[in-house]
Amino acid sequence: MNVWHWRRFFRMAGFFAVGVGLAGCASAPAWQQPYALQSSTAPVAAHAAPRAGVLRLEAVTAPSWLAAPELLYRLQYADPQALYPYNNARWAAAPGQMLATLLVQRLQQQGDWRAVLGPGQAGRPELLLQLGLQNFVIDYSSAQQGEARIACTATLLEAKDYRVLAQKSFVVAAALPKPGPAGGAAAMNAAAQQMVDQISAWAAQQSPAAT
Repeated sequence: MNVWHWRRFFRMAGFFAVGVGLAGCASAPAWQQPYALQSSTAPVAAHAAPRAGVLRLEAVTAPSWLAAPELLYRLQYADPQALYPYNNARWAAAPGQMLATLLVQRLQQQGDWRAVLGPGQAGRPELLLQLGLQNFVIDYSSAQQGEARIACTATLLEAKDYRVLAQKSFVVAAALPKPGPAGGAAAMNAAAQQMVDQISAWAAQQSPAAT
């Protein structure tokens, strides 16, 4: 084979390699649209007049492994101690941030408070609501079945002196409609709605004006 033929051979081989590489990129799964917790569309029966003062929800605290927007799952039937992130799916924000947004909306719709402030929002609250998130994971009991689990501790305090008025732990779960990140996100949405409903009702019952 002469020099011209060798050059033509290497040029064609280069084109083939580039084509294979592009085909590989095209076949790779695309990064999905981030999942987010959705606000409930169910109507809320607000009270005729607020029964409690101004409440502010503090920034939700969480362990370091819940500080990122990873969509985490656990295989209870194989290795219950290990946590795995879905490679091509994630949350729109860290779980604590999404839960805080959802809870503020629910508290405002509830009508028990004269005003509800979000984390860092300016104002003069009379009460503070602190939330410590401990679990926000999709647990698989088998390859095809599982549930979304959320656990947190809520603390209601007097704003002027940080005196604790009440504290309670909450744990909720919702079954996955199907395996995979889409089913996990749907179940987590259902669990989050349960969580904010329970916390908002409890906080209203514990407020000084409601007792």
